[in-house]
Amino acid sequence: MRSVTTPEGQDSADEPNLLERKLLALLAQGLTDAAVAKRLSVSVRTERRMVAELMHRLGASGRFEAGVKAARRRWI
Repeated sequence: MRSVTTPEGQDSADEPNLLERKLLALLAQGLTDAAVAKRLSVSVRTERRMVAELMHRLGASGRFEAGVKAARRRWI
């Protein structure tokens, strides 16, 4: 798969998939890990792993920072 650099300088291969976008939207609503996991029909462990991966891709050290960066990239 060939990646494309966006105008913001981000690699399009880093774009979140549909499930990750849903996860970000639920986190932005302030839901807990357990509530997000339930809504996505995944385990809390899987939800936390997904959050950690998104934070890594965003270069964020916390959830709030990840939310800000995701919004700037128009992921949510």
